[in-house]
Amino acid sequence: MAYEHSTLIRPPSTPLGVAVRGLEFVPVRGGLWRVSSAQGTILGQIELSAADAGRASRFTARVLLSDGVRHSTLGDFGSAAAAAECFR
Repeated sequence: MAYEHSTLIRPPSTPLGVAVRGLEFVPVRGGLWRVSSAQGTILGQIELSAADAGRASRFTARVLLSDGVRHSTLGDFGSAAAAAECFR
């Protein structure tokens, strides 16, 4: 069933803009991307942690722990590409 006159509740999220072989980056919301393997296993997330005027963007990478609920921070990086490389 299609909704012809539906209203978008939230704006579409932006792609991460990074390609790493064997990994997929799915926009969750503005500034947050889910990281998964090519097989679909969720590995963690990357979050834009600072994008203030006059400051360079920073990206925080977090790995999903084995309980599937909690995350552990892998690090804070100066680029999305560097944060993505943590999951290789």
